[in-house]
Amino acid sequence: TWGVATAAFGLLLYLCIWPSRVGARHRIPLLLLQSLCGLIITWTNPNGAAAATLVIVAAQVPHATGVPVTWAWVLVQTAILIAIFGGQTGIVDAVAIGVAFGGFQMFAVATTFLAISERRAREGLAMANAELTATRELMAENSRVGERLRIARDLHDTLGHHLTALSLQLDVASRLSAGQAAEQHVIEAHAITRLL
Repeated sequence: TWGVATAAFGLLLYLCIWPSRVGARHRIPLLLLQSLCGLIITWTNPNGAAAATLVIVAAQVPHATGVPVTWAWVLVQTAILIAIFGGQTGIVDAVAIGVAFGGFQMFAVATTFLAISERRAREGLAMANAELTATRELMAENSRVGERLRIARDLHDTLGHHLTALSLQLDVASRLSAGQAAEQHVIEAHAITRLL
């Protein structure tokens, strides 16, 4: 019985640790079976060390359930563990062993919840960092567009004003110019000014 329960526990642990092998909806039944195997291992091996299998199960439960279910799971495992040792060692020793392994289970659960919380915080931080990077790039692009627009306005205001003045001066020069050669150069200069 002990060998079969131990082999089954190992297989179930393997399936639960690699979630890609088993879908999330099958995880809770696998954990229930793993917990049952751990209790059977503990019942068939009265030295107490086998109860560490329940600590391993407790560390996995937060990945599959919420906070209340996880703590209820630990409480039920601890109560059954006390009942198992109560029949083998006496109630005082059974309660002491149950409290000790209950504490180990609570530590495992708290550690797992902390790891889950830190993973979520890292994911949130990565998302915020990506948004910040995108915002910074957008601001840089807006700054470049704004600078181009400012330069275009300056060119339009400054050069446009001077080209208009030059065009007017060339128009006056073409009216005042004497001779065909001078007038031809003024007309070409006037055309270039309008083009600019």
